[in-house]
Amino acid sequence: MKIVSKYVIYGWLIAISMLTGACVPPKANVSIDNTATYKYNFSSIYNPVETYLHPTVKTYCDSDTSAIVFFRLNVDELRLNNKNKTDTISEVIVKYALRNVENFEIVDSGVIVYNLKIKSDNPYSESYFRINLKPNSENKLILGFILANRKGGSRIIVDIDNVGSNLANKFLLEELDSVSKIKYKHFVNKHNTYRISSHLWNNNTATLEFFNYTEDIVIPPYFTLKNSDDIIVPDSVFTYRVGDTITFAQNGFYVFKTSSQDPGFMCFINPRDNYPNINILSDMLEPLNLFATNKDIKQIKNAENLKIAIDNYWLGLSKNQKFAKEQIRVFYNRVSLANNFFSDYREGWKTDRGLLYIILGPPTIVNISANGEEWFYGENPDVAGVLFQFDVVNSLYSGKKTLLRRDERYQAVWAQAVNTWRNGRIFTITKN
Repeated sequence: MKIVSKYVIYGWLIAISMLTGACVPPKANVSIDNTATYKYNFSSIYNPVETYLHPTVKTYCDSDTSAIVFFRLNVDELRLNNKNKTDTISEVIVKYALRNVENFEIVDSGVIVYNLKIKSDNPYSESYFRINLKPNSENKLILGFILANRKGGSRIIVDIDNVGSNLANKFLLEELDSVSKIKYKHFVNKHNTYRISSHLWNNNTATLEFFNYTEDIVIPPYFTLKNSDDIIVPDSVFTYRVGDTITFAQNGFYVFKTSSQDPGFMCFINPRDNYPNINILSDMLEPLNLFATNKDIKQIKNAENLKIAIDNYWLGLSKNQKFAKEQIRVFYNRVSLANNFFSDYREGWKTDRGLLYIILGPPTIVNISANGEEWFYGENPDVAGVLFQFDVVNSLYSGKKTLLRRDERYQAVWAQAVNTWRNGRIFTITKN
């Protein structure tokens, strides 16, 4: 990969494989100027089939000069490392490098070997480590997780913003039951009790604004949009003393503010009980807006039996029960993954990245920069394919959100992808 900026800190690409199965290669190419700053392929972050480990990471800045990095791993994946599947310990190697965004210097780095416990009654094994920070700095934390005696592993990248006090990573969300559990995502539900804590804000009063979700209109990537959030009047407002317990009883999203006059810098979302998964019938209708026609959606909504109507819709696309089942499996799996990866104050499938991820499939190459991401679909960026560029911008409701640089040249590939789904096939851009 050619260096395109003085800010490049990685200069190699990893060869990867895409989902195969019922797939359709693209016919339309879009070439857009490549201006990313980091050059390392992070596509495995968004494509679970590319790696055997899928860690989840949460960072918490507990002082101006340090942060705690919490992580958890699936115990079934940890057992891959054990010759004896009844072993209760798995050796995991964690490599990390913290880089300052401004000058890309390494602030802290290290290699830690963990003997993680594997318990039959717990789906995850968790641990943590501490890193050093520079005051008032923005950083990227690059993490590698490897099982001992195995090749490959998982590499992820995490933002650690240490500028100012009103930052999401200076607060910690915990779920409370018999024990306190770190919440790695900002997903909450009405059945649990939580606590929001902070070394800076404990015992101080904060504001929480609640917003009901409304049905969103799906905007294809070739339509231009303004980058700012619409100003929405909250449905209710209440105060919260940081460090106390709290419940989130209503479906919607909650914007957290230390001052009612400031924009929100953190949010908690409660779309439904089973979020981010799509595993009940009522969750299956709305995502069909991504490619179904208005007439199709109206007919399904007006049907007496929702299950029969949805099943008949999918079966009618391919006229083949086997193909229909596979199309349903892939589509709703992508919706669940988009929710998990891309949620801000919106459900992940409603975001720009979620929209592309579901309809086009996981990107072949992902470059992550200080201010955004690049997604490339295709085998070789120097030959042919489709490039999408995203910018991280300020949000009134979640601190930051990621927006696509929309372009009318995406219309051809988008039309092809949508028509593929409507014709009963799964659209996935693969290597030729």
